[in-house]
Amino acid sequence: MTTVRWRRAVPVVLMALALTGCVSRPRRAALPGSDRQQLQQLQEQVKEVAVSVERLGRRLEELDTRTNALAEELTRARRASPLAPLELETAPPTTVGQVSLEPMQEFEVARISLGMLTGSANWDGQPGDDGIMVYLYPLDQSGDTVKRAGDCTFELFDLSRSKQHLTMTWHIPAAQAAGHWQTFPGCYRFKLAWQGSPPEAERPILKVTFLTLTGQQFTETKRLRVQRAPETEVTE
Repeated sequence: MTTVRWRRAVPVVLMALALTGCVSRPRRAALPGSDRQQLQQLQEQVKEVAVSVERLGRRLEELDTRTNALAEELTRARRASPLAPLELETAPPTTVGQVSLEPMQEFEVARISLGMLTGSANWDGQPGDDGIMVYLYPLDQSGDTVKRAGDCTFELFDLSRSKQHLTMTWHIPAAQAAGHWQTFPGCYRFKLAWQGSPPEAERPILKVTFLTLTGQQFTETKRLRVQRAPETEVTE
């Protein structure tokens, strides 16, 4: 955070250096007295701004140091709490194979959402869609994305035949799904190829089920639009 704020202050500091003569520039003709006086006043103001920026930077560093100290003190207090053994007993670290999922368990999931880019997609450049791109967002009660591990199940229904006509299913366990998490935007990103031929329905329904490691289950659906490859006519 301190680094970002210092980067924002760089243009101000450079301006101060330029106006005070620290940055080389071509010589110009002498300015009239009034203009020279205004320039000197401006240079003094810029120097004051530069000093303020430097003081602000030092203050930010002090706040960062204090924040880190408070975080360490809070961690020690939690470990010394009588409830610490109980917390360790009820929420042990979760490891699936060689993939540790503990960092993905810090927040509660209240619901899931499918990104606006979720839909049938073409990724080989040939006519006709090749599968489904899914952008899955686990959300907390405030609607913020949370990085949470869980099993993901995808079901494709053709409602033109019946309400329960299932055409395709994909299941990705938590350990494998963890490798599909992307940082920006923070969500799961899955590339699901058709299982055999593309669905016959032009507007199938995609149902996504997200099952957390604590047993909570969330579902979301979205109607897709599938572009099929044009059928070729056989000529004799």
